[in-house]
Amino acid sequence: MRMQHDGRRGHSNLPKILFGAAGVLMVIALVIIMTSDDKSTEQPGPKPGEPTKTDPKAGTKTGAKTGTQTGTKTGVKTGTKTGIRPVPQTPKALEAAMNKLVGPSPITTPTDDKATAIKSYVEGMRLYKNAGSFLKARTLLNKAYRAGLRGGVLSTTDLNTCRTALLDLSAKTVLHRTAAYNPEDPYIVGHRWAPGELLNSTRNPATRMVTREGIIAKCDLCTGTKIVPWYNGLASATQFRAGDYYKLLIGPFHMVVYRSQCVADIYLQDLLVKRIRVAVGKADTPTPLGEFRLPSWGDKSAKSPYTPPVTAGRGSGQIYPGEPGYPLGAKGYYVKIEGIKEKGTDIPVSRGYAIHGTSDPSSIGTPASYGCIRVGAADMEFLYYALIGYADPNDPTVNWKRFSTISIQK
Repeated sequence: MRMQHDGRRGHSNLPKILFGAAGVLMVIALVIIMTSDDKSTEQPGPKPGEPTKTDPKAGTKTGAKTGTQTGTKTGVKTGTKTGIRPVPQTPKALEAAMNKLVGPSPITTPTDDKATAIKSYVEGMRLYKNAGSFLKARTLLNKAYRAGLRGGVLSTTDLNTCRTALLDLSAKTVLHRTAAYNPEDPYIVGHRWAPGELLNSTRNPATRMVTREGIIAKCDLCTGTKIVPWYNGLASATQFRAGDYYKLLIGPFHMVVYRSQCVADIYLQDLLVKRIRVAVGKADTPTPLGEFRLPSWGDKSAKSPYTPPVTAGRGSGQIYPGEPGYPLGAKGYYVKIEGIKEKGTDIPVSRGYAIHGTSDPSSIGTPASYGCIRVGAADMEFLYYALIGYADPNDPTVNWKRFSTISIQK
């Protein structure tokens, strides 16, 4: 009986023994997998002072303190290693980075060759005259016009005809002062106004931080706020009605000044939308050529005091709105500009160049200023609200993506 009893007890423990053995084998297999040379598994780095296991030359690739360098391979490529001077970027690389930040614009978007431009002009004019697709005609004529500005592409007559038709199409689409829009227009986004929704951003004067809590942020627009009611045919933002649809121009706007002609083309991204007359610098105080932008902060002011330049011969005192000799017009709009170094224009904002209104409308269309760009009252108000400052990627207080450029050409 005892032997039988022992036999039954031994038989009943066999599953437990087998299960335990299987568990041990699973643990061993798991350890082997974890310690295998799997490149997709993150390996712990060496302790300070120890050489890396992946390189026989101690401390050449990892963060080990070997007295030669610190940082990872990524740090070597980006110039972020401690104690290692960053590799300087070439002017061409800096310009390419700036062009990417600007986005589509008259100074960044490539132009078509002559044959393509002529075909675009012919087809675009055919569609325009026959009341065909406005968007397709506008696209073709815009390409033809921008290529034609190089010279030797379109005749002077054709170039002027192209510009006139293009401005008419832009006035009927993006700048048409109504909420109606074509949902296929690439320069517009539609938005249905929600109850209690805000349009404008607010700026904290203490931190300079812009709280993008309204439509400007939600739809990621790169324009001023007050121009939005204007191109929707409204007097102010208080007239937006909940439940209605409105058009929003994505932006930004850009400006190309032709100094010898005293005119400026206004672009929405790379689309010509407006041409205005301006006054530029006199022969002895010329407006500088080059590529400019608005500073990130403090770029605009209204009812701005005016400080005459030394060349004006008026002394150094400021002239305020309403005082005799105040030159900036009834609303005193003043927009500072600075050169874009990455585009070869090294003119700091401290040089005092600006786009501003004028109290002498008769000077518009002539070389009459001390170097600034004078603009008539209605056009200056448009620019004041349309242009947007530099989207400095290194400034944490800047939270918009694109910015306006001002190109001043001969």
